[in-house]
Amino acid sequence: MRTLFFRADADSRIGTGHVMRCLAIAQAWLDRGGKAVFLMRQARSGIRARVEREGASIIELGCEAGTSADAEQTVRQVAQRERDWLVVDGYQFGGEYQDVIKSAGLKLLFLDDCGHCSHYSADLVLNQNLHANESLYARRNAETELLLGAHYALLRREFLRWKEWTRTIPDRARKLLVTLGGSDPDNVTEHVIEALKSAGRDLQTTILVGASNPRYRQLQQAAAGLERVSMIENASNMAERMAEADMAVAGAGSTCWELCFLGLPAIVIDLAENQRPVSRELQRLGAAVDLGDAAEATSVRIAEALSALVGSRERRTAMSAMGRSLIDGRGASRVCQDMESRGLRLRRAGEGDCKLLWDWANDPEIRASAFSPEPIPWESHVSWFRARLADRASLFFIALNAEDVPVGQVRYHLESDRAVLSVNMDRQFRGKGYARRVLALANQKLFETSDAKFIDAYVKPENAPSLRAFGNAGFRRIGTREVKGEEAVHFVLERNGIHS
Repeated sequence: MRTLFFRADADSRIGTGHVMRCLAIAQAWLDRGGKAVFLMRQARSGIRARVEREGASIIELGCEAGTSADAEQTVRQVAQRERDWLVVDGYQFGGEYQDVIKSAGLKLLFLDDCGHCSHYSADLVLNQNLHANESLYARRNAETELLLGAHYALLRREFLRWKEWTRTIPDRARKLLVTLGGSDPDNVTEHVIEALKSAGRDLQTTILVGASNPRYRQLQQAAAGLERVSMIENASNMAERMAEADMAVAGAGSTCWELCFLGLPAIVIDLAENQRPVSRELQRLGAAVDLGDAAEATSVRIAEALSALVGSRERRTAMSAMGRSLIDGRGASRVCQDMESRGLRLRRAGEGDCKLLWDWANDPEIRASAFSPEPIPWESHVSWFRARLADRASLFFIALNAEDVPVGQVRYHLESDRAVLSVNMDRQFRGKGYARRVLALANQKLFETSDAKFIDAYVKPENAPSLRAFGNAGFRRIGTREVKGEEAVHFVLERNGIHS
């Protein structure tokens, strides 16, 4: 793998959220053996240290973010190096910025929260929010793909270590975490401190002050009379801090997905307009308490919310469970998988594929997971393959990557309004997210070209990779049945259940 470039900035108004979620993708890319380079106008010392600590490098740009000069300078920096993709994150970057990047022949992943651009020409547009939907991106190019929803929530590596951890919910909350973004431009943290003077004196409170927040000393002075309050600037161990706490007051940005992943009940406040749909949806689902925007989150309202939540174990338990059900922690990995597998296409299988499919079918891993594990003789395969090509009830696809290298096959057998699916991936493309993308393409093709309303798939219970692949592709696990004398897990995908 080559280098992944990131264009994101963090200043006193915008905060560090854009850089931190880019860092989650960078970590996943680095874990795959690639390199990561951040292009930034001015990297504050805290941000620079955080990025470089992960093994990524920084190149400073001299132009105002989002301008045509910035786009041109970004293109020059990326084009002169071996690279894979450019990732762009920030509200300064619009449709024209994307056009410049794409006209230079670069592959572009564009992170977005609210459909703020006049149009979208990026290869991939990622919106990790619960409210994300296609209508936000009606003005997109035909070849632009969308990665939508909390399925893609970007968590940094430090959080993933806590996946199997179990939270204890005390009868009465004792420890509070306050984290209001990297910059907190409206100084909501001070409102929380005021609320603690009336509603939080019994709480052991940790206040995290972001690297871009210039008010650290002012906040220390405001909290001077509170004996059980500690303040930490530019904390690097967010996951541990969240795990230690019983509840939180937090901004409604990307931090929400971290809170959900760790099952930490939270009172959330909108620190920017784009966060409003996030906080509303979290409250609707029962995963957080929404206090509205910074102007609405007065110290009185914060104190009332704290008092109500501290003593309600039942409510905190429900919030914790709902949050953990929303986020599985694999979003950054999925994004990298989708970048790697971008450019996939399908073609119908033909006579020339007979030998390739025989080799795939006889791969030891494939035979071990098949319901008939014995090796397949060449003569039997040829007869079977020709029969399938001639059978109008069979649809047989070969998936190719951007370099026209075959990556796998998908076959359907049509039975009235149902289709029984089998899939097989080339060894070198297994475990890299290709199966999910291939299945999505093939399932969409099937529903577009046939009367099938349901797709059935059967997997051996011990075949963990296939179980994950079908789950990630949107299939619903509905039970077990017997296939060729063996127990099989039965998956179903309905026509209206296609996942992009």
